[in-house]
Amino acid sequence: ATARLLAARGVQLTLWDVNEAGLAAAQAELSVPTAVIDITDPEAVQNGIDRITQTGRSLRAIIHSAGILRSNLFENIPLEEHKRLIDISLYGTVVVAKQGLSALKESRGSLILFSSTSSFYGPPTYSTYGATKAAVLGLGQALRVELEEAGVHVGVVAPFFTETPMINEIQPDNTLFARFGVGHTAAEVAAAVVRGLERRRFMIWPSANPFFFHWLSHIAYPINHHLMRFFWRSK
Repeated sequence: ATARLLAARGVQLTLWDVNEAGLAAAQAELSVPTAVIDITDPEAVQNGIDRITQTGRSLRAIIHSAGILRSNLFENIPLEEHKRLIDISLYGTVVVAKQGLSALKESRGSLILFSSTSSFYGPPTYSTYGATKAAVLGLGQALRVELEEAGVHVGVVAPFFTETPMINEIQPDNTLFARFGVGHTAAEVAAAVVRGLERRRFMIWPSANPFFFHWLSHIAYPINHHLMRFFWRSK
């Protein structure tokens, strides 16, 4: 969805994913270069960036949205799935940021990372997922300071539940999803990403809802536990 908007603005794109079928469909629709890349593999990520910069193109922005989701009680999720969540959602973000940093400093470009409203307070049944998204937000905050003098813009997207195939994996019974449902369409999040990119914003809000929960997590800190427990159990 983000690629569609940027392509309509004449931006030169390269799309990465591990999903070969999805990439083929994107390439057919948008006629842009693609590459099958595992973002947890530093060498593969570096090679992908090198293939872009060695053509003489300037890498002006990286929009990193790769992630997976598992929803269940912490004790019911196998340990290997916890590790996979951390590897993809957190370590993969670190790899992409680290390997792309040199090119972005040269272009004084933008690094856009995806966090979540789950980063504001650890949500039950999304424990490790929320922890990785809190870490991504913290990483973005640190990089914003570290890279300011280099002229690199760091932005962090914090969407609510978004209507994507990933949401279809959620079992809504006894979860926060059953309480709140879908908060955004992919197109709405994409529009926010493009606005944040163009205006070089740090926090990128797809709507007022994530901003409200971010505000609430700070203002109502003494009672956040009780609020979360209410939201989780109230259907």
